[in-house]
Amino acid sequence: RAGLQVQVVDLVSVALALQFAIGAYDGWQSGSYFAGEDVDPGRNLPRAFIGGTAIVMGVYVLLNLAVQHVLPADRIAASPLPIAEAASLVMGPRGATVVTLIAIWSPLTIMSATLLCLTRILYAMGSDGLLPTALGRVDKRGTPTIGLLCSTAAALALVQLGSFESVATVASVFMFTGYLSALVSLLVLRHREPGLPRPFRVWGAPWTVLLVIGGYLAIFAGIVAGAPRDAAIGIGVLVA
Repeated sequence: RAGLQVQVVDLVSVALALQFAIGAYDGWQSGSYFAGEDVDPGRNLPRAFIGGTAIVMGVYVLLNLAVQHVLPADRIAASPLPIAEAASLVMGPRGATVVTLIAIWSPLTIMSATLLCLTRILYAMGSDGLLPTALGRVDKRGTPTIGLLCSTAAALALVQLGSFESVATVASVFMFTGYLSALVSLLVLRHREPGLPRPFRVWGAPWTVLLVIGGYLAIFAGIVAGAPRDAAIGIGVLVA
């Protein structure tokens, strides 16, 4: 029984760790929010999704290999900023300063992209009448101002949760729900409307899709078990 409890705890820890890994890749699908402005989304979106994810994977793997080449595993585990520490060993104190400055600057770029994507969702739903029509209006420069204000307010409310881990857990609930709904919708639409034009077909469907759904559900269950408070906040916001 003790061994089983340890295994369960380990699986929960893996799930909590995987939410950060998946969060690092989240955003690969953001091009879909601008699909209405793409001249050939059926061709361009799959290329952007797959190519962009492959590039990010390559960068992350090379970065991890570089850090592990410079630092031993126990030092990586004990360091709050292992990349900066590795850079300081290779390039001196200035290396750590450069890496820290890059780390400070990078959230600004993702904030800009995220707010644009969130605003596009509200704009589309407002235009379609699923939300108040005011969200579907734009100013003379084409900016959906009301939607931008709403998405910014929601983002500011989210960061009030406290720790980075809490924010990440709530965000992971949103991510997993979005991914799962898209995967289930893919299966349902392929069954209900088999004759629709489909410029890109999912490799190995439906089995690959079912496999990913099972993996997401397992990770999501681990997140709920490991961080029930934060997961409940995320689920509550979605229900609301």
